[in-house]
Amino acid sequence: MLAFDSYFRNNARSVEYRRYGGQNYGRFVNCAFTIDGGHYGHPFREHVKLNGVRGLQFIGCTFSNDTGTGNVFLGKGAGIHSLDANFTVGGSSTVFQMLRFGVQAGAAKGAEGFMIRDATFRELEKGVLAEAANHFTVTRCTLDVGGHVSNLPPFLVSQEGVQINYSTGFTVMGNRLRGLAASQDETVGVKVIDTGAGTDANTIYGNNFDVFYVGNAAVGDNVGTSLGGGIVYECNFNLGSNVFDFWVQEGEGITEDQRSALGGAAGNTFSQNGGQPEGDFSNQGSFINYFYYDDEGDPNNPPDVGQEPLFYTESTISKLPEDFNDCSNGETGGEIPDEGISLIKNRFFEAKGQYQLYKADYEELIDDGDTPGLLAEVNQVGAGQAAGLINDLLEISPYVSQHVLKAVVDKPAVFNNGMQVDLLEANPEAVRKAGFLLYLEENSSLDEEELSQVQQASLLNTVRDAIEEDLSTAYAGMHRAVNLVLAYYLLDSVAYNRDSALLWLDHKGSLHSHYLKTDILLQSGQDETAEDVLTSIPEAFLLKAKQQAEYDNKLALFQLLFGKADIFKLDSLEIIALSDIAQLEGLAAQQARNLLNYAYGGVWEPNHSLPAAAEARPAVSASTWH
Repeated sequence: MLAFDSYFRNNARSVEYRRYGGQNYGRFVNCAFTIDGGHYGHPFREHVKLNGVRGLQFIGCTFSNDTGTGNVFLGKGAGIHSLDANFTVGGSSTVFQMLRFGVQAGAAKGAEGFMIRDATFRELEKGVLAEAANHFTVTRCTLDVGGHVSNLPPFLVSQEGVQINYSTGFTVMGNRLRGLAASQDETVGVKVIDTGAGTDANTIYGNNFDVFYVGNAAVGDNVGTSLGGGIVYECNFNLGSNVFDFWVQEGEGITEDQRSALGGAAGNTFSQNGGQPEGDFSNQGSFINYFYYDDEGDPNNPPDVGQEPLFYTESTISKLPEDFNDCSNGETGGEIPDEGISLIKNRFFEAKGQYQLYKADYEELIDDGDTPGLLAEVNQVGAGQAAGLINDLLEISPYVSQHVLKAVVDKPAVFNNGMQVDLLEANPEAVRKAGFLLYLEENSSLDEEELSQVQQASLLNTVRDAIEEDLSTAYAGMHRAVNLVLAYYLLDSVAYNRDSALLWLDHKGSLHSHYLKTDILLQSGQDETAEDVLTSIPEAFLLKAKQQAEYDNKLALFQLLFGKADIFKLDSLEIIALSDIAQLEGLAAQQARNLLNYAYGGVWEPNHSLPAAAEARPAVSASTWH
């Protein structure tokens, strides 16, 4: 299908592709998609709808809605709505405007990525909404956020440039994001939500932000583990007029060590305008170390203009000086040339080798090398032996794992508060990670004074911190390289390299990569092999409670889709079961919502979280189906 200089007006839907086996070389060039007052019939949902297509390109096209406020909740529709689709949007004359979503891209059982480059987005509720979409790229785009016309109540929605839900391996880099002053109290530049299943490392790199309520927002679990992972903000430039440059919502938080993958400073600049006490970096999540460059007044050093956060959450952020980051190591997923990919692969294996050395040493120290055995001891011990076991745990501190600490805290009848406090204070790194302090507040027997004592102790560093820093840096380098390789294969518009993608997901070896491998195999009809990969997860990973719940949900979704080649042919009972999964949390719930939205007429709300003035923001639940 080739369309040049074509005009699509007032169609209920202008373009739809459904899944088929081959590569698609279709192109839409310099085309206009719009509806206006002459549109009648069904409520408008999208101009272009894509499922299972690979290789489609939209070059220099415009997508718009000129009808006014639109329908409640359906809003003003989307330019492109995709599910498990690989496509490219590009060209400096590409514009998405006056819609609810510019591009709404999701996955239900696949790993196809998409690429958007050099496009302009304006007067939208969400410019790019990526929901369980992986290994996609948004680069060199202009996103003007604000001015979206909606008949939803004020403050019910947030207007955002890019929102990323339950995704991994993405590149959001080199974009110019600017808020509209009149809409500033409800605008966000980039928002990430529960990225990477809590295990993958991802970076928001090299974007410009100005005139936003929040430049960068992080919601949910973007923190990773003691072995690495989570979200890092690197080389982003806040130009002076944001209310909050960075905001991390209460909960698990973001990666503890905010620094370059090469070990240098994070390289972000801050507004430093003093409009809010925590305007540069508001962190309501887990404790972080923020590494910034300070030229120390030496004229021979590069200037450090704006690189130190001055207005920040002092109780959860430690500022540490670090080497200069020249912000020249940003590489774009899907744009690595053939001759350069072998160097990226070599870089991955070098980083993985270093990481495995660090990990082997670290795992010998954690819980004295036997976490399952130590957990069994804690679970079986009685009150009479509790003091002796606490002494044994103190001897291996600060290397007691969070799993073991949680098991101790969960048995207040055996381990009294004094024992708990002694053990928690001796393991500050484990206590301050991944929302564990919040868990203590909500579930432990500790009183307010004891919680404060543990929280203060958690700000200290032990020898464990340096080891975890090395681990985190090597892990980030490994993931940055493997994500570029995966994007090379998954964003290829000429050929789909399924076997290469599966191989590199094996090399990556993370929890999220197991889920993606399951989806690729399920999509290609290898249902039993996919089942083997999925059911191997509990043995391969020591899952936290939240991860176990997400795994159970994923297994339920997998069983529902097992043998279902056509997503449009679920019966009524299966749709009810799918809706039940969609009400839950995690990757599988998001995939279920994507499937209902795309194939069965659902409208599940995206996240609308904003900081401060919460009483004025009665947000629509993300698990609400209209």
